[in-house]
Amino acid sequence: QHVQREVAGRLTALGADTVAGLRVLRGIGGEPAFLDRYRRRSDQLLRAGLHVAGPQATLDSAQVLLPGVFLVVVTWLSARLALEGTIDVGAVVAFYGYAFFLVIPIRTAVEAADKMTRSLVGARRIVAVLQTEPDVRDPADPAAEPPPGAGLQDARSGFAPHPGRLTALVCADPDESAALAHRLGRLSSDDDGVSLGGVPLRDLPLAAVRGRVVVSEADPRLFTGVLRDELDAWGRAGGDSDLLAA
Repeated sequence: QHVQREVAGRLTALGADTVAGLRVLRGIGGEPAFLDRYRRRSDQLLRAGLHVAGPQATLDSAQVLLPGVFLVVVTWLSARLALEGTIDVGAVVAFYGYAFFLVIPIRTAVEAADKMTRSLVGARRIVAVLQTEPDVRDPADPAAEPPPGAGLQDARSGFAPHPGRLTALVCADPDESAALAHRLGRLSSDDDGVSLGGVPLRDLPLAAVRGRVVVSEADPRLFTGVLRDELDAWGRAGGDSDLLAA
């Protein structure tokens, strides 16, 4: 069950990534490659599911078989004793009643084994997520926060956005601008050389950094038609000047 859930998680992630980037995949002709990858992952999940189905079917059968065998054995023994004259017919009926009553606890015990297995597998996955340590943590000895309006500066690039102003960061290589944005917002462990009001960013509490620096990453989007139709979908703009101002 653990392997099956791992494979199912990877398949779900692949499906979500494929749907999110479907337009890009169509643009570069990558649909067949991703479809083949999804089909292979789906086959792995099918094999894992069939591997789990055997023990699962055994447990389901045991819920019926074990109580039934118990009831038959007790009834047969009591009937033998009654024929031998050791007990009377009333005792046979009593034994049957006791055995029939115990069928439910036995069936419940078998079902509990199945539920316990599922619970352990699910709990281990949850605990694994909860035990994951983030790359960015609060410093052991946080520094005092700088006063309001303190400037942010990156010593590597010399980039210093003004406090209280929305700043757009553009670069010929998007990876470079993304790395700089991550450093400025302390979204990665690579935050050397970034300071807020002269205080190294890594020495400040995360809550203080998140309250001072807000990073909004670019969300690339492909669309059909012209940009004017995307920006003014309802045709309310007075012209291109209104769109440029917006």
